[in-house]
Amino acid sequence: MIKITDKHDCCGCSACVQRCPKQCISLKEDEEGFLYPKVNIDECIDCHLCEKVCPWLNRPDKLQLLEVLAVKNRNEEERMASSSGGVFIAIAKKVIERGGVVFGAVFDDNWEVVHKYSETIDGVKPMMGSKYVQSRIGNCYREAENFLKSGREVMFTGTPCQITGLHRFLRKEYSNLLSVDFLCHGVPSPGVWRKYLTEAFDIHTQKCVVRKKTDKSEPLTTAPVITDIDFRNKRLKGWRDFSFVVYGNLSVSDKKQVLLADSHNENPFMRGFLNDVYLRPSCYNCKCKNGISHSDLTIADYWAIDLFMPNFNDDKGVSLVIVNTQRGKELFDCLNMDKKCSSLSDAKPMNGGFKEYISENPKRKMFFECLSNGDSVEVAVEKFLYVPAYKVMLTRLKNKIIKAIKF
Repeated sequence: MIKITDKHDCCGCSACVQRCPKQCISLKEDEEGFLYPKVNIDECIDCHLCEKVCPWLNRPDKLQLLEVLAVKNRNEEERMASSSGGVFIAIAKKVIERGGVVFGAVFDDNWEVVHKYSETIDGVKPMMGSKYVQSRIGNCYREAENFLKSGREVMFTGTPCQITGLHRFLRKEYSNLLSVDFLCHGVPSPGVWRKYLTEAFDIHTQKCVVRKKTDKSEPLTTAPVITDIDFRNKRLKGWRDFSFVVYGNLSVSDKKQVLLADSHNENPFMRGFLNDVYLRPSCYNCKCKNGISHSDLTIADYWAIDLFMPNFNDDKGVSLVIVNTQRGKELFDCLNMDKKCSSLSDAKPMNGGFKEYISENPKRKMFFECLSNGDSVEVAVEKFLYVPAYKVMLTRLKNKIIKAIKF
């Protein structure tokens, strides 16, 4: 049976939970806000299926990539609504047009991140854009398996460990499966995200109590506060200097408006994430990147585009697409996209998502201790990540000099 003695050895993909024939494994949230499997020993029959589908216990061999591309969606509105070049929505539309099903990450009613599937374009649109929180897979592997067995085409998107978990769960190849992962910095704690939202907006149910303005005698009613969250907004400051934006209504009659708009390097939650303070422990030594997940396609930001194809960049987003399989190539070749051939040697230096090992922030443990002692996320992040302005300027100058020398 699955026994987690070191939390660095569990990515939380939930393959073990969904494959267990007795359904005696459940996911329990720990003090850091991450989910880990817990086995009901009384019901376990020692079939060892949970161990066989675990991507950490059964690491696949690496796939050799076929192509590396710089890509832009020709539909500008779709590209602006995407984190980078608008590749996901173009692939998803093709799958939906062919009668397929798309799985991806969306916000639930509590603005936590979960996986779900859709058979329509309208249902796929909420899956667009980065969501820097570990998603709950739920029963999506089982649902995908049922669609695959019925002959439906399935596109399944997720982190490298989620895609590795999917392939381990299925235990066989399906010609009607298109798996898509992305270059992953690591997944932040859902518990920290939940706490941040509660503190930042004084709610977690996204509801505020307001009185209808038309009639003061009307009883109190509720109206939604948060209506959308965009971790990678490009409309305010562009693709490179993306913003963290929260939209919502302040009362029943108010129109959608911006409740919060921070640069990504100023927002407390984003700063903690980008400085690796509250990533899942397994993310510091990832075993599922760079061909291990067996995804058909890997998508990411092409951050080095200015160095190698400056004329291809308009600061509205350019995607890096790594084609790993023939199936991925066949589908991607059907898309009407602007594409430029590239190489890993060009793309790797500017994208940390390729790194399988990153140093665990030395203040990580102290951060969670501060939260347990009552500090807010913002206070705890500021306490451990405060850098004087002159040091920030010196670091930026140093990085510019290094880039100039290197290229």
